[in-house]
Amino acid sequence: MEYLVMECGLSYAVVMDQDGRILKVPNLGYTVGQTLEDVVLLPERPAKTTLHKRLARWGTMVACLCLLLLGSWVWQSPIGTVRMQINPDVLLSVNRFDRVVALEGLNEDGTALIDGYRAYGQEMKTVSDELADRAMELGYLSAGGQITLTVDSEKGDWKTAAEELLLLELEVHFEQRVTVTVDGKRPSAGQEPTEEIIIPSQPEEDPNKDDTDDDFDDERAAFAKDSGTDKTLFSMLKDLRKTIAKKKNLPPFVIFQDPSLEDMAIQYPITIEELTQIVGVGPGKAQKFGQPFLDLIKEYVEENDIMRPIDMIVKSTQKSDLKVSIIHNIDKQIPLEDIAKARNLTFDELLTEIESIVASGIRLDISYDTRDHLDPYVLEEIEDYFRKAESDNVEDAMKALGENEYDEEEVRLVRIKFLSEFGN
Repeated sequence: MEYLVMECGLSYAVVMDQDGRILKVPNLGYTVGQTLEDVVLLPERPAKTTLHKRLARWGTMVACLCLLLLGSWVWQSPIGTVRMQINPDVLLSVNRFDRVVALEGLNEDGTALIDGYRAYGQEMKTVSDELADRAMELGYLSAGGQITLTVDSEKGDWKTAAEELLLLELEVHFEQRVTVTVDGKRPSAGQEPTEEIIIPSQPEEDPNKDDTDDDFDDERAAFAKDSGTDKTLFSMLKDLRKTIAKKKNLPPFVIFQDPSLEDMAIQYPITIEELTQIVGVGPGKAQKFGQPFLDLIKEYVEENDIMRPIDMIVKSTQKSDLKVSIIHNIDKQIPLEDIAKARNLTFDELLTEIESIVASGIRLDISYDTRDHLDPYVLEEIEDYFRKAESDNVEDAMKALGENEYDEEEVRLVRIKFLSEFGN
């Protein structure tokens, strides 16, 4: 049985069980709102039935009743919903503790999928994994299939966090054998509308140019198609990145790094799925920043009649077992040094693998490790540097920060944390 911590004293805590009962237990370092799987009840001591104590008892009962009603309301009230569309269509109602409080089948297959499944009180990410597994077992989902998530909430921060959590959770769970996307919706009432991004236009054609100019354009397009980076498109993509970075008050390299823009100027992606095949772009980054770049590339491809290499080449982006293991261990908040030892890696080799994972667009939360091993002043100073820097190059950072003041591992750790939090 699970218990919700409602109140904490110096030596005791008040908890509510799943049946709505209020219990007094020893305070073993609990915090209000924490969920417990087991508790030790405090023994009841006999008391004299004086008028004062009877009144105090009634007052306690009234207070407990209020706590019960408040706690029950807080627990049962959804902060948002998650719709999972596979073919079975289901809707999860989730409370502020990321626990599922209701599960509904939205079509006949959805009702069949959840038949006999107990979701109440379980973590949102656990329910999403298990429902996807059930869909596999029942034949609704297979390798190469797709799961579409629609997260809805009046709390914008919770909505964004839930989308990123479920994207990463399902990606890692299926080792990218299944495509997971977040369904785009118009902003609901009260939400900020999507920022309008002005896409840089190509230079207007000179009406007086002769056929020699046309021949040059044909040669340029052929060069872009057959070899190397399309320099014109690359320049336009950099201008767009600069515009978006300025609007979002972020360094340009957080949006997309130069190798990603160069690969876009070679592969010409025009859909979110194609964008995730670009160097350094994962599903989260593609969803977060990709659409204005895709609109620009699509317009450019159509105007220049370009045959895209991506139409002929299918790239495989499956992660290695090592990377999947690292992602799982970081998700469990295992210390990085322990992960390195378990995988027989040096700490430098582990950092290189983590940098590769983050560069692919996967978000990793290593704040639990940086909190324990980095001085808060050091963390703040290095993070402030990357906020203002034009490049994320570690050597440049070491020179700017002072090679005698900071260790390279410290700079790499903060760089990973910064890129993961703001870029992915």
